[in-house]
Amino acid sequence: MNTVPPEYLPGPKPAPVVVPGEFLFAAAHLDHGHIYNQTQGLLEAGATLAWVYDPDPIKVAKFTARFPPARVARSLDEILADPAVQLVAAAAIPCDRGPLGCRLLRAGKHYFTHKAPLTPLHQLAQAPATGAATRKKYAVY
Repeated sequence: MNTVPPEYLPGPKPAPVVVPGEFLFAAAHLDHGHIYNQTQGLLEAGATLAWVYDPDPIKVAKFTARFPPARVARSLDEILADPAVQLVAAAAIPCDRGPLGCRLLRAGKHYFTHKAPLTPLHQLAQAPATGAATRKKYAVY
């Protein structure tokens, strides 16, 4: 019998921390399946999914089938231009996560990525420096 130790089981679902429409986010770069968990967690916290973007229309179609309220952006710039969007959740290819995160922070958005949040060692200094300069969060799931 395969049992999971209790310390590895998820706790009870938390109550939302924001009301609908108070915290808008976008999902982008759907290269890894963890974007679904990231999005679901944000929705459970009460956040509102405003946009989705990926250059691959098949990935976008699959994502919007699961999360239909999301508007499809024509480009990442369309999301960055929306002042209501506070955070972008992304699951880009690992080597692209660091530069993408810094770009999002510089555009005034918080960034929620998945591990590994960056790959080359030089990105290790760039991410916290950009976060400090912009006062935006570079968060890892």
